[in-house]
Amino acid sequence: MQAARILVDGQSDLVLDYGIPPEAGDVKPGCRVQVPLRNRTATGTVLTLSEPAPAWKDRLKPILKLIDPEPLISPVMMNLASWAADYYSVALDQMIRCLLPETVRQENTAEKMRKMVYLEKTPAREELDALYRKAPRQAQMLDYFSSAKQQSAPWRHSAPEP
Repeated sequence: MQAARILVDGQSDLVLDYGIPPEAGDVKPGCRVQVPLRNRTATGTVLTLSEPAPAWKDRLKPILKLIDPEPLISPVMMNLASWAADYYSVALDQMIRCLLPETVRQENTAEKMRKMVYLEKTPAREELDALYRKAPRQAQMLDYFSSAKQQSAPWRHSAPEP
């Protein structure tokens, strides 16, 4: 079983090692996970993956659940944090705390749903032309999704550039 070094959310500076069971899924550095901590569960961010020392291999508590299948911190940002930690001679967990907003690092942060926009029907060119006269921003969005390879995207308050 592989081990993950995890920065546990909350007020303390806890960085603990946990085992990665097969049912946890594809755990990667930067992912958010749920772990056992004394008599409760806690959330944390995976800092690194490694093979545990033979003496600890069977004694590590397992990760309970993978919260975000995609890393919250990209591999590029993890590399930057690792470089900065080495360059400035500080622990990696301190650099990760700089990357993650305080609200994300709070234990009581609830999972958020990602709003998505889907194009159900591609409008005809005449419909788009008529819509450009009445509601140009809506027409711009429809035109954008109609011409895109993937006809879905995360919802944002701002419109894409034409």
